[in-house]
Amino acid sequence: KFKVTVEDINNKTASTEKEVRFVYKSYWGTVADTVTNPTGSDILGLANNGLVGTKAYVYSGITMDYGKVVYAYPATFGSLTSIMDVQHSFDYTESFTKTTVEVDGESYYCYMLTDPVSADNVQLTFA
Repeated sequence: KFKVTVEDINNKTASTEKEVRFVYKSYWGTVADTVTNPTGSDILGLANNGLVGTKAYVYSGITMDYGKVVYAYPATFGSLTSIMDVQHSFDYTESFTKTTVEVDGESYYCYMLTDPVSADNVQLTFA
């Protein structure tokens, strides 16, 4: 945390505080139907990654021909409680398999769709 306090010539003060968090990237995308146990290389090869900073994520525009959705994030964020298609009120939580995978020396929770499917512009909410 950083805190800055300033005082003007009339002895009036003001302060602000900011917190800086360092986090590892999260990864999401799709893999081939033949992937059964994703590795660190599989996760690093996913099409998307970013500094999400939490386990929660909304993955939009999922389109694939008979593949599996994968979402991986630093294990320090804890386990997911749900994976939903909110638009269609469908709970996919039980359709995903959770594993722990090492990515560049860091422990990641990896959620992968257990059975391959085809999808056209689907949105999943990981929470």
